[in-house]
Amino acid sequence: DAVVDARTVHEVQRDLGLAHDRTRQLLRQLNVLDLVLRRVASGSERDVSPADVAARIRESAPDHS
Repeated sequence: DAVVDARTVHEVQRDLGLAHDRTRQLLRQLNVLDLVLRRVASGSERDVSPADVAARIRESAPDHS
């Protein structure tokens, strides 16, 4: 939900209660950082669904082939 609802990395950071660097690292590891950054760059609202986020996270799993 934090990624789906957030418009910025700062909003995700606030929702998760993590430091900024740790938040960016986690979003990068989960392959969803660009979903948040794309919203900032384009100024679009809520164009990412929970299914999009879940698919990206599944793709980033170490055992994903």
